[in-house]
Amino acid sequence: FAHITAQNLETGETFYTRTNNLGRYYFHGLESGNPYQVRVTNSRYNFSPDNHIFNLFDSFTNIDFIGTSAVRRKKF
Repeated sequence: FAHITAQNLETGETFYTRTNNLGRYYFHGLESGNPYQVRVTNSRYNFSPDNHIFNLFDSFTNIDFIGTSAVRRKKF
């Protein structure tokens, strides 16, 4: 699971959620018409970019993050 935050860039209010087992996530209570920065974190993955900024108008979908493994394998 990854942790997702959405911060309202006008008010500074921050909302938190995490992905489900399919990698999907949802936020409730975001105010329409405001700019948000959405950020993803997970200790096992690196994300590039690790955030997106957008203006929320009504319903917004498909903010995708692609992760690559951050786990380093040891050589024997």
